[in-house]
Amino acid sequence: MRSLSPVLCLLLAPAVACNPCTVKDTLEPGTVTGRINGDRWQTAEGLWFEAGTSLQINTSSTGGWALSIVIQKSDDGVLATDALDAEEFPIEFTLAESGAGGWALAYPEEGSPESSAEAEEPGFLTISNRVEDDIFGCFEFNAGTGETAVTLTNGSFRVPLRS
Repeated sequence: MRSLSPVLCLLLAPAVACNPCTVKDTLEPGTVTGRINGDRWQTAEGLWFEAGTSLQINTSSTGGWALSIVIQKSDDGVLATDALDAEEFPIEFTLAESGAGGWALAYPEEGSPESSAEAEEPGFLTISNRVEDDIFGCFEFNAGTGETAVTLTNGSFRVPLRS
């Protein structure tokens, strides 16, 4: 999904600064947005928390969907909590299955959750910045297979630390 972005960045680097994941500081805390199966989706009730050495982002159910994303290790092999503490942004994670870098679940209002562990291609999550206890970033992933598969694209977030 993001394989073309680094190539484009290299080609465009002499002309423009290139960061494929830029989230405006003006995004309201708790906002998670994207396109689910092509339809615009947004919630104002997202948050993140530490779970051991992993980070988890959860949303409330809005517009028929809720999300849960668990990130364990950065693409550089650093534990998620250590990578966030180092604040060397952007921090990139692969979303596929447990043990890879992390995984994502999409919960429909009715039916069973769909998992990125079952998808044919991995997704990604990038933490682009942290301001106080809010983390900002972008993500995309496929979850499930067959007729019930879910595609989430153009995802972005600004989520506060769960209190």
